[in-house]
Amino acid sequence: MVQTVTSNTPAEKAGLRWGDEIVEVNGQSVLHLSDAAMRLLLRGKVCTKLTVGVKRNGLARVQRITASRVLIRTP
Repeated sequence: MVQTVTSNTPAEKAGLRWGDEIVEVNGQSVLHLSDAAMRLLLRGKVCTKLTVGVKRNGLARVQRITASRVLIRTP
């Protein structure tokens, strides 16, 4: 479940929202994975593309969102 989306990041620009349930990463189901294992799938080499499938409140089908990975520095 997406807890927060940082401003001005690829996730925000691609349309990922608070409350979205991530159910797949690059076509692979993540329903059985731990949060730590899923984070490893989400992170990757800078400038590569990533597609996540999300279930969003109010929508019946999985929505796929594609973003490019970038280096994100957090304070």
